[in-house]
Amino acid sequence: MVEKMPEKTQAFLEAECLAIAKPQLGCGDLEAVRIRRLHPTGSGPNWEVAEFNPPLQRVAEMNALKAIAPLTGTYALI
Repeated sequence: MVEKMPEKTQAFLEAECLAIAKPQLGCGDLEAVRIRRLHPTGSGPNWEVAEFNPPLQRVAEMNALKAIAPLTGTYALI
């Protein structure tokens, strides 16, 4: 039997993403991370990062997304 991921609110996940992304190189001025719901077929992650506020330079965005990636497989969006 596959164990179900813990479910969290959008506000919780966005705050966690911000806390993880902000220390990354080039992300020090980051104020918010917005996520969006996905509708996967099967048991894949049901959310992803939609935007960074303010927008990040491409290298900083890639650093932030790489740091946030483990969260998508850790928590499900309610």
